[in-house]
Amino acid sequence: MKILLMGDSWAADWSSQYDQYQGWPNLLAEQYNTQNIAQAGVCQYSINQQLHQINISDYDTIIVSITSPYRLYTPQHPVHTTGLHLNSDLIYTDLEYHLTEQPDNKQIQSAIGFYKHHFDTAHAEYVHELLVADLLNQLPHQNTIVTSNIAHNGDVVPDRFSYLEGHSIHQSYPGKINHMNEEGNQLFADSIQSLL
Repeated sequence: MKILLMGDSWAADWSSQYDQYQGWPNLLAEQYNTQNIAQAGVCQYSINQQLHQINISDYDTIIVSITSPYRLYTPQHPVHTTGLHLNSDLIYTDLEYHLTEQPDNKQIQSAIGFYKHHFDTAHAEYVHELLVADLLNQLPHQNTIVTSNIAHNGDVVPDRFSYLEGHSIHQSYPGKINHMNEEGNQLFADSIQSLL
């Protein structure tokens, strides 16, 4: 079985930065022939763009993680320029954290100013739902598993797709790699395998 993993940090390969234990995507890679194009910190638009890198007919199963509706696309992140988060987009909590470390960074200040004065959550949720629908319309529902560690993301996934909710396990087993500790990653990998 050949598996494609795409999406955000929930499905990304964290082994370039952390090697204390394996994330659930790496546990799957031990059992199956996998290609992982997921990227940490990316918005839904960037996830949709991942489809341009591959031919979906080359894969038996596609596992896609969907991201936060509040993460916004940027062609160049003001902080993340290398490593695991090289392709990151903007999200307020990350910007707020980095502003404490770089209080004079004008790009961070500007992005935070947009979130504080112009960002609208209802609009972001609407656009996110459209982007998820656009992505899923391009994927075969019989062979696609959708997942997320973000609460209520399953609400935007049509019933014809298999959806594996990751928020509760992420909350119960928090950790560094794929947002979970070793036990949580193993449990989630087992849950994915039960759907394959």
